[in-house]
Amino acid sequence: QSIPTGPLFERSDTLAERSPEHGEATLTIRYDAGAKVYRYSLRSGQLGETDEILLSVLDPPQQQVEKLVALLNAQARNLTGFSDAEARRYLRALGENMWEELIPAELKTLFWQLEGKISRLNILSSGDPVPWEMLYPFRTDGGGSSSEPGFMSERFVVTRWIFGPPPAERI
Repeated sequence: QSIPTGPLFERSDTLAERSPEHGEATLTIRYDAGAKVYRYSLRSGQLGETDEILLSVLDPPQQQVEKLVALLNAQARNLTGFSDAEARRYLRALGENMWEELIPAELKTLFWQLEGKISRLNILSSGDPVPWEMLYPFRTDGGGSSSEPGFMSERFVVTRWIFGPPPAERI
């Protein structure tokens, strides 16, 4: 049985600019391949916007990610023979290593100042391949933590945005 459709109607509306939510922070990440430097800035309602924070890295992020993916693939294929608890400890160690190697001390300090005040983290980059969601923040200064430790993706709602044109003004 054939049912005819109704007439075509075209609809459009203007999208309002989205205001940041309470507890939302944005981490902007730029990688300068020529200088082998990460350039970070952090913006939140409680903090405002930081100046650029630099971190020199030895290996380009693509190489670091390829090593990490190889390790994760071995775990996913159960080639390690780890139990669930051992696999979590293994992944945690990878996330802690990323935190230690990829996050500059100044940015770590800002993170701990905002701890408990962030509920959403936007990661703004040009499509950086590093799995930032897997960072596992930890303190080495003996400072107490007001929340349970965990991967970034467990601590907050994590969203990735890519540099480029803004969203369409009309849908």
